[in-house]
Amino acid sequence: MQQELTGVQHIFTVSEFASRLERWFEAQYRLRNISISGEISGWRVLENGSAYFKLKDAGALLECFAFASRVRAFPKVEDGSAVVATGSVSTYKQRSQYQLLVQDLRHTGLGELYIEQERLKAQFAREGLFELDRKRRLPRYAFSVALVSKRGGQGQIDFCSELQQNAPHVDVTIIDAPVQGVGSGPEIAEALDRANKTGADVIVLVRGGGSFEDLFVFSTEPVVRAIARSKTPVITGVGHKADTFLCDLVSDYAAPTPGLAAIYFSEARNTALQVLAVHRRQMMNQLNRAMLKLEQRRDSVSARLVARISGYASVRHQRLRALEKSLEVHSPVEHLTHRRERLAVAKSRLRHIRERLVTPYRARLEHLRPRLPAAMQTYATGLARALLFARTRLGGKNPETILSAGYAIVRARGRVLTRAEGVNPSDEIEAQLARGSLTARVERVNRYGG
Repeated sequence: MQQELTGVQHIFTVSEFASRLERWFEAQYRLRNISISGEISGWRVLENGSAYFKLKDAGALLECFAFASRVRAFPKVEDGSAVVATGSVSTYKQRSQYQLLVQDLRHTGLGELYIEQERLKAQFAREGLFELDRKRRLPRYAFSVALVSKRGGQGQIDFCSELQQNAPHVDVTIIDAPVQGVGSGPEIAEALDRANKTGADVIVLVRGGGSFEDLFVFSTEPVVRAIARSKTPVITGVGHKADTFLCDLVSDYAAPTPGLAAIYFSEARNTALQVLAVHRRQMMNQLNRAMLKLEQRRDSVSARLVARISGYASVRHQRLRALEKSLEVHSPVEHLTHRRERLAVAKSRLRHIRERLVTPYRARLEHLRPRLPAAMQTYATGLARALLFARTRLGGKNPETILSAGYAIVRARGRVLTRAEGVNPSDEIEAQLARGSLTARVERVNRYGG
């Protein structure tokens, strides 16, 4: 009945089939000591010294394995190396996969991807795409970023984490794009073109680490030319510190990693904070010096008033003493009563004189004393207004503030225009507004104003 249902003579278990397949591969003489050429991909050496890698060409991929004793005799290789591997085909029974057990490995020259990268590098160099005078100047203070990366990828996560920690004021717009595989070059180029339309201050292109063939897309012609034609400055942060691709050579700033690409924005923020701190210290020093001068002036006025009053009173007192002595010397007995009366009158007049002279100065001093804190407060208020004015002027230099006031930044061929000279009718110009930008064509040029 079972044979009638299945139409076969014997039903194998998975293990039986895998064992029979293994024995079949071992019995094939033509699969022993076979040499296969290809390009290395995914080169990985384990702690015990053995190595796993793949051989690939345009049409297929072959899993390879080599024991540590063989790996020690291999030449130095890496992803992208073109080699000839010699060994025997065997199976990995647990997964029913076949692989090449490599006994010998030799170079056949640079891999096709490396050759292609060198060819493109020479071509772009001849076109001047790597020249410094072609590159765009990065803004001193950037407040918005168009991030071209795979949404949720490690590169995007590293960049955004570093930016949030050190420059949280920067607004990030993520332009999702595949960042692996040679075929994704046009899609990355299209994402860079879209990033140019966001009005961001800077475009950042990032991708985490990977093999050479995974990252080779960043050396392809569509990506390089998209960066070169960008009107917005471009920062790249692709792969690890040791990786260099053609996108790094054509970009306006190449960071070793995605996280380090975010450091540019935090450094600009720290510089701005340091400048503000210097201005604040200068303002506080000026205010303290002004208050010190007011206090010194107050003390000087008080001291002069006290000295003047004391001197006048001393003169009057000395004159009184002289009169008393003269009275004592010249007073006869018969005129004693008369002299006493005159003395009493003189004392009374002296008291009145003292009151008449001292009271105005004392009143003036008491009148001036409550006005002194108000004068100091008025002076301090003036300094505070000067500080606020300086802060307002400093804020007025913020490009976003100027743009929000209705002004626009006009560029032609990536250059900011300040004069009509150098612009011709039918030229295309771009006006950057507070939100978004406009592209227009010049109909008439008036180079002399009006």
